[in-house]
Amino acid sequence: MDVSQLERFLRISTAGRFRAAARALGLSQAALSFSIQQLESELGGALFERSGSGTRPTALGVALRPGAELIVNQANRLRADADVILGRGSP
Repeated sequence: MDVSQLERFLRISTAGRFRAAARALGLSQAALSFSIQQLESELGGALFERSGSGTRPTALGVALRPGAELIVNQANRLRADADVILGRGSP
């Protein structure tokens, strides 16, 4: 599991559709689906229920969302800290 998979999981959760999330992330829908399938395989269960009317998180997806948000937020803070230390950003 990596941070980008968690970011993608969160984007789908927010968008409610794979197509909209893929567009926002600049990915093909196939690439996004493959990434989520890999994450689901690693976790051992489905994260989303897919239907013609959209995508909803499963019980597993709902339970994992808060932890995914913490990890993604912390990773973003670490990237920002690194940018400041290396002179690529402002404090």
